Amino acid sequence: MDDDDDVEKYIHHISNIKETSLNLSNRSLRAVPFSVSLCTFLQNLYLNNNELIIPPTEQLSPLTNLETLSLEQNQLTILPDTLWNLTSLLRLNLSHNPLGQIPVQLGQLKNLHELWLTNLNLYDLPINIFMNLNQLEKLSLKSNHLRRLPTDIGYLIELRWLSVEDNELNDLPDCLQDCLHLSYLNLNGNNFIHIPSVIGKISSLNVVCFQRNAIAEINDDTLLMFSSMTKVDLRENPLVDKPQHWKGLEFIKVGRCMDVISLEDENDENHSESLGSSHDGNLE
Repeated sequence: MDDDDDVEKYIHHISNIKETSLNLSNRSLRAVPFSVSLCTFLQNLYLNNNELIIPPTEQLSPLTNLETLSLEQNQLTILPDTLWNLTSLLRLNLSHNPLGQIPVQLGQLKNLHELWLTNLNLYDLPINIFMNLNQLEKLSLKSNHLRRLPTDIGYLIELRWLSVEDNELNDLPDCLQDCLHLSYLNLNGNNFIHIPSVIGKISSLNVVCFQRNAIAEINDDTLLMFSSMTKVDLRENPLVDKPQHWKGLEFIKVGRCMDVISLEDENDENHSESLGSSHDGNLE
């Protein structure tokens, strides 16, 4: 029996027992089988780590109960229009696809709690894409080409975790202070030469990462911004030594990164793209 037959048998099994999760990751799929559309009770669908080129338009249309959808690590260049009708979605991972742009219709998914847009070759984001996503708690825009964040990011009033690592930012919009619950902010690998003033206005911020930027000095006013934080990571910047009056401020990290990732750094990164990554694609 070939792999296609195995997949079809698995899908029909899931359909017959009314299972709420379907895992088709790591199956070398170029298209999503049409039989997936029969699983109208699905809440979780994992399609990550395949070779999808054709967007699963008709297959997704009946799946109005979906809460989790992972399309990570495929070859999609466009997204299916039917995706924007899945308004029960809480978690959406589109990372590592050569999309080049994200439609403004993504903003219709107003119940999203997690959104992963890593490595999509994005140069900008549509105006008002975030305006209705006021339930969003985690957002990854890592590894794109963004030079600025849209001003409507301030509408993400429940946002707690934000990564814009490895982009081309050199400043942050003042409206970021409207993200009243933001506690983790990763700005590693950008073009910052100073700490944006808005950092000091986000009272909930506990961890901020500025590794691999161009920050050469921190003045005392900026230092006061960090007083309530638990970690400020300034490693791999021109600022390599702490001034004498920083003595005792161990939560501020400068200098070189060690080759071995510390447990603390690993814990920071473990917040990142876990959606779908623990699903190995075994057909049960």
